[in-house]
Amino acid sequence: MTLQPELLTLAEKAVLDLLVEAVNSYNKLPIQHPMHQAEFTHAIHEAQRLVMSRPVARAYGWTK
Repeated sequence: MTLQPELLTLAEKAVLDLLVEAVNSYNKLPIQHPMHQAEFTHAIHEAQRLVMSRPVARAYGWTK
């Protein structure tokens, strides 16, 4: 498998930037429960993982 230097599309990079903006904005909100910030951050990390898995799917021909 040969990966190209530019793995993410511009649209994928934009989604990752928005996810970073979301977690940063959420963490500025008043804390209502001690676990909420960690749980939100974990959810964002899962979303980032999904976006970052896309280049691998393309490289292996797993896309439609």
